[in-house]
Amino acid sequence: MVDDNTVAEHLLKKKYYLSALELHQELLEGNNGVHNVAALNKFFGDSNNYSTLMKQVETDSITNKKNGKYTLKNSNIFLCRFI
Repeated sequence: MVDDNTVAEHLLKKKYYLSALELHQELLEGNNGVHNVAALNKFFGDSNNYSTLMKQVETDSITNKKNGKYTLKNSNIFLCRFI
């Protein structure tokens, strides 16, 4: 079985930030608001990473611009806040 630390490090290394955020949130919810996965705590504890994540969402979601309008890859655009 793979531990949470290994999974978290892999997700962050591969820049799967949204999946890392989901893991972080699930661990927090399952453990009364705390967990000991250092990689997640460090990444999501740094407010500078918010811009990194939002840039990825914008880049992954917008495929092109025609006539002043953007074409989206999917309609699941979201907003998140780091705690």
